[in-house]
Amino acid sequence: VRSFGAEVQADGYRGSDLTMFSSHLFDGYTIEALAFQRVPNPIVWARRSDGKLLGMTYLRDQEIWGWPQHDTDGDFGSICVIPEGTEDHLYAVVEREIDGVTKKFIERAGSRVNASTAVFLDCYLSYSGVPVSSVGNLWHLEGQSVAIIADGFVIANPLREDSTVYTVVNGSITLPKAYSEISVGLPYMSDVETLDVDSAQGESIADRKMLVHKVTLKVEKTRGIFVGPAAPSDDDVDPIEHLDEPKLRMDEAYDSPVALKTGDIDLIIASRWSKGGRVFIRQIDPLPMAILAVTPHLTYARAGG
Repeated sequence: VRSFGAEVQADGYRGSDLTMFSSHLFDGYTIEALAFQRVPNPIVWARRSDGKLLGMTYLRDQEIWGWPQHDTDGDFGSICVIPEGTEDHLYAVVEREIDGVTKKFIERAGSRVNASTAVFLDCYLSYSGVPVSSVGNLWHLEGQSVAIIADGFVIANPLREDSTVYTVVNGSITLPKAYSEISVGLPYMSDVETLDVDSAQGESIADRKMLVHKVTLKVEKTRGIFVGPAAPSDDDVDPIEHLDEPKLRMDEAYDSPVALKTGDIDLIIASRWSKGGRVFIRQIDPLPMAILAVTPHLTYARAGG
């Protein structure tokens, strides 16, 4: 995938390889579909030959681009972007196995412009109205263990060991109490891992052993998240193994959801000596997470130590 644009200084056109720093996402695969979302954020969507979805955030004027990979419970097929009002929305054909039968769905990526009302679930439906304790019309999730967020509270998440498991039976679920705003869908995990730490000036410390004991995160409208020195060894066994969760509840009433955090979060994490000094961040709940900066506080061994 290359950029292509006119350059006055070059007296012609110039292009750059935009996959150079993310070759591990492309080696051995082909790109079978492309779509461009212009607003609110410029993103090039690419469907890979194995059914995975890649998204390239692209800010040409600032020379900023990056490739995240988007997984779901199933495979992505055809994709397209459709302008709707003040936003462009990604549509995708997704193939999933539901109640033992392979089915295809046309799904629309929701908006996250307003983080407080955005829904971070796959294949979800939402209800809004008078408080109810039972939600129906969920035949597309029949037999699935689902995540549920209601009136701002995470009611269920099968990714958490301590969560009550709700399975869609006969197209519906029943909650222990009534809620007025309910979203039901498939959960997913969002991961961020920093690159190896090195010194911008002076002698390199890339070959030193490091101990990251504290992390400062600058976040915007964020809730939840787990932080640690490395990814869990087996997500199927424990998706938050050796990860710590910052306690973000402040002065909210007990019966109110935790408010979204904007600003700095300081967190003491489980530390261990290793090379690289990386920090791993994970969101497992259907809640917003926007990481603006990550500052690891570390100690490193002296040369020859």
